[in-house]
Amino acid sequence: MHMGVKFPIDVVALAMELIRFRSEDLDSHEIQGYLAGLLGQLGFTCTFLPFTNAKGRAVPNLVACRGAGSPHFAFAGHTDVVSVGDHSAQQRWVIPPFEPTVREGYLNGRGAEDMKGGLAAAISATALFVAARPVTPGTTSFLLTGDEEGDGDAGMPLVVDWLKKRGTRPDGCIIPEPASRGVLGATIKIGSRGCVDFFISLSDQPGHTAYPAETVNPVHQLLPVLQEIAAASFDDEGDLFEPTNVNVVTVDVGNRQYNSVPERVEAVVNVRYSDAHSEESLQRWVEELLGATGQPFTIRRAGFNRPYVTEPNQFTGMLQKVTSEVLGLIPDLITQGGASDARVLVEICPVVELGPVHATSHQVNERALIEDLGRLVQLYHRILERFFQV
Repeated sequence: MHMGVKFPIDVVALAMELIRFRSEDLDSHEIQGYLAGLLGQLGFTCTFLPFTNAKGRAVPNLVACRGAGSPHFAFAGHTDVVSVGDHSAQQRWVIPPFEPTVREGYLNGRGAEDMKGGLAAAISATALFVAARPVTPGTTSFLLTGDEEGDGDAGMPLVVDWLKKRGTRPDGCIIPEPASRGVLGATIKIGSRGCVDFFISLSDQPGHTAYPAETVNPVHQLLPVLQEIAAASFDDEGDLFEPTNVNVVTVDVGNRQYNSVPERVEAVVNVRYSDAHSEESLQRWVEELLGATGQPFTIRRAGFNRPYVTEPNQFTGMLQKVTSEVLGLIPDLITQGGASDARVLVEICPVVELGPVHATSHQVNERALIEDLGRLVQLYHRILERFFQV
């Protein structure tokens, strides 16, 4: 049951409301409806953008705007959360994941850190800003997707396309992702390495294990190549990105006949790569290693994103200065960690990730420090004041 939130908005109360929505597996329709009602009370005009993904699933998205013209500040984010896990994982939750609980200074529940806590702080700060200045030149917006933790093909990429067609380009955007390392505000994430998966399949001559002369085992052919891939070292560290790294994430045979040599082996290789490489150059590298086996293979590439960065500029400088004033430390600009919807939003505006400390995202017993959520409200509020120069 959703009890509603009173004004002025208490960040913990709002975060608890958002956690109660079981927004797993693209199921963000209810939470976005709730947020549209809440933002509507703050004077935002809300537009629902339902899109259909490649698997035929309906994906909810929400764009909420207040005001008009420049300057335009946007908060962007996602309302979906990762799964709480299978039955075994669920048994390890000390507190039921969708029954938010305050305990020992922490807010516990799925999404407390990634990213319902940060989103609640952004809305709470915006409510304070609107209450103090009902009329402010320019535009404030929330760009929310229900498909960031999934494939993402019907989420922010299509929202950005929709914005482009309307000529809407924010002058600055914050995603309240848990991008702080160690201490709140210690880091602001301005980019990320690219990410690509290679699906490799190798086939050869199956047969009885007792007659090796009549068989060629594809597992034996592929394993040395995977070892070479896993051991690869890339000396491409630059000013903005960490070096490229490779992980073999699956090796599957599917053979249940233990006295038979399998016909096929399949593997998936994940590469996080700097701007010294491309999906195409990395595929050529893998293909050369596979080609040296002399065995028939297939390879399929699936790219999640290419390297992206918001180059340090006036916007990032302002964020560093305000963070220093509010939190007492000057944040480093980093590109470490996984990708977010910033990889798409960077096409239309300067965008950064600035939010809670990254500690329990996607884990069992996810939680966020309550003190940090309150300090985030102060930080976002000051940023809004500085951005609009009021």
